Amino acid sequence: YGISRWLFGGALDMLLREMTRPLVIVRAAAKPRQAVVEMRRILLPLDTTQHSMHVPPAALQLARNLGASVVLCHVVTPLGTYQDASQAPPGVARIIDELLDSARQFLDQAAVEARSEGVAVEVAVSMGQAAPEIARLAERYDAGLIAMATRGSGRLSRVLGSVAYAVAQHGRVPCLLTPSPNVN
Repeated sequence: YGISRWLFGGALDMLLREMTRPLVIVRAAAKPRQAVVEMRRILLPLDTTQHSMHVPPAALQLARNLGASVVLCHVVTPLGTYQDASQAPPGVARIIDELLDSARQFLDQAAVEARSEGVAVEVAVSMGQAAPEIARLAERYDAGLIAMATRGSGRLSRVLGSVAYAVAQHGRVPCLLTPSPNVN
C-alpha cells in the first residue's frame, strides 16, 4: 500500500478514526459465492479492558435477532517464545496455565450472562498474537461475523498496532466494529 497510504490513510482508516456508531466491514469477495454470509455464529473476542465490555449487548442482540450462536473468545499473549505450557520451563508453564485458567473463568462468567439472555454460547481460549489468532478462530468456528470493540484512535494506533484494525483490514470474515464510548 505504500507510505502515503500509511501517512494519510485510506477510506477504512478514516472511517475507523471518525466513527461514532457501530460499523460493519465486509471485504470484497474474490469469488461470488464467498460474498454470501451465513450468520450462524458470531465470534466475540473479549479482553478485560473496559472498552471491550460494551460490545456484548449489541452482539447478543444481533445473535438473538438472527438466531445465531456466539463464540466468546479470549487470546492470551504468549510469554516470550513460549506459546504452550508443555514447551516452557516449569515456572513459565505455571504462569501460562494460570493465564489460560483466568481467561476461561472470565469467559465462563460472560457466557453465563449471555446464556441468561437466551443465546447459545461457546467459549474459546487460545494463546497467540491477537489479530491472527482471532482470524484463525473465526475460520475454525465458521463465524459469519466478528464483533469487536475499537478505540477508534488514529495514526498512532497503526504504529503501535490495533487488533480491530488488523482483523478488519486483513481478515476474511465481516466485522462489526463498535467504537468505545470514550472515543471522540
